Amino acid sequence: NGLGPTYLRELLNSYQPTRSLRSYNQHLLSITKFRLITFSGRSFSAQAPVS
Repeated sequence: NGLGPTYLRELLNSYQPTRSLRSYNQHLLSITKFRLITFSGRSFSAQAPVS
């Protein structure tokens, strides 16, 4: 609906199944994939736009 903050709208996407499913009308969200960065034995999740 466009009411949330821009940074959240960019991370969440409406789930569009490739075939007809019973969950089609449940307005499910899919989370944008992110990559895991390791530095000195610690893990950090990183989010960046993909071009």
